[in-house]
Parts: sequence; structure tokens; C-alpha cells
Amino acid sequence: MRCVNGIERVPQPFVDNLFGFMLSGARPVPSCPVTSPDDIARHLGAQNLKRGEYVSLDRKLNAASRSLSRGNTTAAVNQLGAFVRELRALQRRGRIASFAAGQLTMMVEELVDFIQAGATRLPR
Repeated sequence: MRCVNGIERVPQPFVDNLFGFMLSGARPVPSCPVTSPDDIARHLGAQNLKRGEYVSLDRKLNAASRSLSRGNTTAAVNQLGAFVRELRALQRRGRIASFAAGQLTMMVEELVDFIQAGATRLPR
């Protein structure tokens, strides 16, 4: 197994969707994300947010990391969802640029995919 562009390549047979043949090769498994919670926090810190807005979002990221470290993936995904919902609310109020909110949302979605693929710990 090796990580290439944030996707761990796992050699195993898989079904070709087009013809239904069993093939052997590397099937992409999102198990080594490019984005970590620290990356999201750094990107968040670069935004021009009020201290309370930043702290609220940062606490949601930290809560998701703690939940995942305890093995509670459902709570981690829900906390990341709360992060995205708050981010969208800030965007609607004009507190964060649409582009920045979109980037942060994509980073969080990458982490959620990683968690839902069976991760038990987030990279730092």
C-alpha cells in the first residue's frame, strides 16, 4: 500500500463497472487524506474572522478530532457537519468570502470521506 495524491492504492481485485469483469489492480481507497484538521485550522486562521467566530469553528474541529480519537466516528462526522453549517452561516452574513468558505468546505468533505472509509484517527 502506498499513498499517492492523498489516495492509498490497495492492490485487490475489483469489478469493472462497465463490463462487470473482475480485474486485479489498485483500487483507490481514501485512507490517507491530503488535508488534516491542522491544515483546516491554519486555513481558517488566515481568514479575517472575529475572535469568537474563529474560536467557535476551531472548537468544532477539535471536538471532531477528540471524538475520532475515542473511536466515535459518528460524532466526528456530525461535528464536522456543524463546522460546515456554521461556516455557511458566516458566508451568508458576509463574514467570510465565498471562495474561502468553499475551500474550507472541500477540505472538511475530504476528511469526512476519510472517516467514512473506516479511519479511526485523523492525521495531524
